Amino acid sequence: MKKKYLLYIVSTIVIVTSLVLIREKTLKNNLETVTKAYEKLIDSRGDVEYVKVTKNDGSYEEYYKDSETAIEQRDEYNKNNELKVREIFHKNEGKMSSIYNENGKFEGSTTILSPQIAKENKELENISLMESMSNQYTTKYLKDKFKKVKNEDSSVTEYKSKTAKIYINKDTDTITKVESIHPSGKSEVIEYKKLKKGEKDLFRIDAKNNSNIDLSNVKLKEYMQEDINYENVKG
Repeated sequence: MKKKYLLYIVSTIVIVTSLVLIREKTLKNNLETVTKAYEKLIDSRGDVEYVKVTKNDGSYEEYYKDSETAIEQRDEYNKNNELKVREIFHKNEGKMSSIYNENGKFEGSTTILSPQIAKENKELENISLMESMSNQYTTKYLKDKFKKVKNEDSSVTEYKSKTAKIYINKDTDTITKVESIHPSGKSEVIEYKKLKKGEKDLFRIDAKNNSNIDLSNVKLKEYMQEDINYENVKG
């Protein structure tokens, strides 16, 4: 009887240990899959990079970058889907154009960057939009323990940790969406995508926007930016 009892304890310990090891191996494999999908995302180059950041309150920002021309665009919307700000950076030309909603009316300007600032911006043009945005919003989750969970969308594989949900596109094996998890139930959502040139009207200040506001009549005032004296800034 004592032998049977000891055998039962030993077998139970073996089973529990095996389950723990299997679980740890599964978690490790899941993290490796997520990490590879992240690396593939930031290494990829192509046509137009697109990132959408949706905040907890429903407001959102859309970022675009043409990796060939180094032109970037940022559109900011409120929770009612109304355009607040549009910025277009022409790094090769050293200028930035922007429009903004001023008391219900859009106004705009073009700033010719100082040679110093233009040079610094140009040095950053080879960093992909995917890399810079994922460094800000995604890398912080790459040490989490992820479980693979079912998702109704057959085009993605979903991994979930205590702090985030990460979605991987099955066709490209890259991260396509990251959703933070908050106790309040409200979450911040980051979406990554590649667009083909011509797929969306981009890099014009009067291009179509999600709120369907006509921007063709906005006049851009031109300004020259002065060099920044970093010694003065440091005090």
